[in-house]
This record gives sequence, C-alpha cells and structure tokens, in this order.
Amino acid sequence: AALNCITQAVCAQELPSGAQMTPAAEAQLRDVLKQALPAGLADKDVALHYQKLEEATFKLNDRNERERVLRDWYRAQPKNLAPRWNLGMLLIEKGSAAPEGFGIMEGIYQDTKEPIAAMRVRIKLAESYLEYGKYQNAQRMLSEAQVLIAEDMKRQRPPEGRYWPVRAQMEFAIAQARHFQYQGRYGEALKFSQQALAKGVELASSHDRYVSQWLANFSRSNHANAAVSHAMIQMQMGATSDAEESLRSALALFKSYGLTDQHLWHLYRTTADLYFIQGRFQDSLDTANKVKAMVVASGLKENTAQSLWTVNRVVRALAGLERWQDLVAQTDQLD
Repeated sequence: AALNCITQAVCAQELPSGAQMTPAAEAQLRDVLKQALPAGLADKDVALHYQKLEEATFKLNDRNERERVLRDWYRAQPKNLAPRWNLGMLLIEKGSAAPEGFGIMEGIYQDTKEPIAAMRVRIKLAESYLEYGKYQNAQRMLSEAQVLIAEDMKRQRPPEGRYWPVRAQMEFAIAQARHFQYQGRYGEALKFSQQALAKGVELASSHDRYVSQWLANFSRSNHANAAVSHAMIQMQMGATSDAEESLRSALALFKSYGLTDQHLWHLYRTTADLYFIQGRFQDSLDTANKVKAMVVASGLKENTAQSLWTVNRVVRALAGLERWQDLVAQTDQLD
C-alpha cells in the first residue's frame, strides 16, 4: 500500500503537478522584460531595475532572456557582483558557454575577500565542478569553504544579519551531500541533506523576510530542490517509501513558496525515477517527456547537463517498455 499511495498523493492525476502559471501572469512578466533602463538613474536604482527584470526571467524560467538581462546589467554595472555572479552560474549551466562561465566564477574566486562571497563562490564552484566530473577540484573547494564557514560561525550577528551565513551553510550542506552521492556514500549524503533541509527551514522561518523577494526566490528554490535531492538519496539507498514521502513534502514546499511548474524539473525527473523503480515504465516515460519539453522551452540546448539528465530518463523508460527503435532514435539525438 505504501508504494502505491504515490498515485493518490504526489501525483493524483498520474503526473505530479505544481501550480500552473496563467497566460495573463506570463504576459505581464513578458511586459516587464520590455522595460528599457530609464536615463539618469542612481546606481542603486539601476540595480533595482535589473533585479526586477531578472526576477521576471526567474519566474518564467527563461534562460535566454535571463542571459540577455544579466549581460545588460553587467555592462551597466561592471563592479556589481550580482550580475557577474549570476551570469557566470547561468553560463556554466548552459553547457556550450561553460568555459566563459567558469572563467567568470574563477575570477570571482580569485578577487573576492568579502567573507560570505568567499564561502559561497567556493560552494558554487564545487557544485559546478561535480557536474562536469572535476571531483578533485570540487573536493578542494568544499574543504576551503568548510574552513571559512567554521571561522564565520564564530561571528555574532543579529537575526536580520543572518540570512547570508545561514544560506551559505544550507548551500554547503547541499553541495557536500551531492559530493557524497557521487561517491556512492549515501549514508553520509543523507546526513548532509538533512542538515540542508534544516537550514532551509531556518532561512524561511527566521531570516529571508529581511531580504528582497528577488533574493528569497533563489534560496527558496534551493531549499525545495534540496528536498527533492533528499528523496533521490533515499531511493539510492532502497528506501522507496521514504522517498515518496519526501517527494510529497518537496511538492508542498514548492507550492508554499509560490514556485510554479517551470521550477519543478528536478521533482519531475526524480518522480520518473521512482516510477521506473516501481515498474511503471509508461508513467516514467510520460514524466520524463514532460520535463524534456520544459527544458527545451526554457532555452537550454541539448548538450547541457539538464538536457542530458532528462534524456537519460527517457532512454531508460523506453528500455523498460522494450521500445528499442525509439530508444535508438533517442540515443542518436545524443550523438
């Protein structure tokens, strides 16, 4: 019964569903993206203009528009760390532009002396190195970040000053869990994953009210996706019913944060994994194809990590269904 309850819980209509963005809401966000930078603004107001535009691209999950906005912002404010950082991370994710993205982030790593940014750039580089199979680089970044976090935890800060250090602690735990996951050390991965979820709860309940919606969006999305990663680790450990429960919790978290379907790729892919384990190959295929369409719609190309992770699920489900010709056609696309 426990294994079947996902059909009523995570996916009452066969597929799990996040909140849908209405056409009117999408049109409104597209209008925001047409706003030109007014002349004569003070530096602070230039940053606020671009933050508003970037927030619109985040809600739409439109990678191409986000790149355009971030490049414009970086040109307008070359000394502002925010557009430089966000552009670097986006380009790494885009695959084809990864060398430029790594160049930007490694430049920040060399330049940055500010304690929080120094911690976080190491964490973000560690995650990116893991995705590109550079495990020794990732380990070095995590070790350096751990030392900086330990030093920072000795500092006393009021509640309104704790958003960034707690966010860095959450991100470190997420990256460390992923590192152990890649090594097949699932017990240790689960321990760090639990720490990440606890930090995410602390952020949402106590600290993210002190920062802009633009910043809170990023940390909330990270927290919700960490809940999905937790389910993935549980599946790898064979704890399938625990994984179902975690996926349900993750879906509730996405909804509570107001994050729409466009942000649920990781949740849907992990649900496809769960269906596959349960022998529900058609459901697994349908879910993987849903994500595939969403990744394409976001503007990411076929050679990116997001695309490859998704196509791997499609290929595996086709093998489960013994649809060999379709499988060959799918793998030909990968070449």
